[in-house]
This record gives sequence, C-alpha cells and structure tokens, in this order.
Amino acid sequence: MKKNIRSIIGLTVLLGLTSCKELGGSLSLREAIALKNDSNDSVQVPAGSHQAELKVNSKKKVNLIVKIGDEKQTFIFKTDQNLKKIKSGDRIQITADKSGQGVDIDGIYAVTSSSSGTQRSVESCTYTTLEWRCRNVTTPASCQVVRECNPQNPTQCSERNVCRPAETREVCGNETVYHNGHQDVEFYHTTTTEAVRLQVVKDARNVGELNASDSETNKHYTFQSVCR
Repeated sequence: MKKNIRSIIGLTVLLGLTSCKELGGSLSLREAIALKNDSNDSVQVPAGSHQAELKVNSKKKVNLIVKIGDEKQTFIFKTDQNLKKIKSGDRIQITADKSGQGVDIDGIYAVTSSSSGTQRSVESCTYTTLEWRCRNVTTPASCQVVRECNPQNPTQCSERNVCRPAETREVCGNETVYHNGHQDVEFYHTTTTEAVRLQVVKDARNVGELNASDSETNKHYTFQSVCR
C-alpha cells in the first residue's frame, strides 16, 4: 500500500460544509490580542498556549473557540474566501478588515492520507437459512351481537350474542432463520487527516500560530469468505 498520499480526490475539500466541521488543536500567542466574541464583546486573549477549536459553519464564516482559563469564548471570523472550494495545499487568508477582528489570519490547509498494510483475521458474522417450520396459532374466542328480524314482519326483531370458542391450529411454512457464524477476512485501514497551520498577524507582526487538525480512519475489506 502507498503511504502519505496527498490530495486524494473527494477528500481535498474542507469536509462536509453541509454539516459543521470541527478541527481541534491549540492557539499559541507571543503577546496578548483582543478579539470580539459572539456577543460582540471585546475579550483579551492572553499570551501563552490555549486549547482551541476551529469550526467551519459555512463557506463564508469560521468560528474560533478558545479556552481562556475555565471558560470557552467563541470568536467569529468572516471571509470573502469560498471555504467550500478549498483544496489541499491552498492558502487561507482572512484579513482583519473582512473578518471583523483585530488580526489577520494567514496559512495553509492540507489533507494527507496514509494506508496500513493488509491484515488477516477471523470475524463474527450473521448468516441466514430458509427452514421449514411449524407452529401453533391460536385464534382467541370472540363474540358479536347479531340482530335477527322476522322475514314476514320486519318490525319484529331481536338481538342475541353469537360466540366462537378459541381455536388452535397448526400453520407450516418456510421461515428465515438467523445464525451466528465466523468468516475469514482481509482488510486495511486508511487514515485521512485535515490540518490547518495559520499565522496570527497583528500590525504586520507575527504574534502567534493556530494549529488544528482532525483525523478519520476507515476500514476497507479486500476479501470476505462465506459466513458459516
């Protein structure tokens, strides 16, 4: 298997903008910066390393969530750049005048993928058989009110209860039966990682870095024997 395959078609777009995409990492600052939170209040983000998340909610907006002390603050960065069309190796540039924040963001978005070697194993599975089965089916007792009238004089009518006793009969036919079994398999794993490395620029000075990533591992079968 080839390893470290870059720019795989279908994985190079910033994943799933139809749903919220989250990248987790850290924001490291050499000096404090002021950002406006989602309530439009100015929040001082102190120098140092902070736990951070980058959430892509739409093609024109990114939410930066930073943990400051015991509290998480959300900062919204607007952009004219179409994030839906970003591919691995593309540059992300969010200027302060467009974002509504006091800093510029500049960096690279990258997607990498690696594959493990083929592995062999025995796994549990379920299989079905069609078998002839008979079972007793009981029809419960039932009663109903019957109205009877004199054919010679339709105005002369009476009502009486007509009851049928419970009845049990045997019903046979083919049924699908499920069984637990095992099968021989061969498979490999692929791991795809999305990452952003962004510089935080204030007054033309690099004052920090935002590094965030997200990985997804999938299992691919190359062989599956009959389940028995």
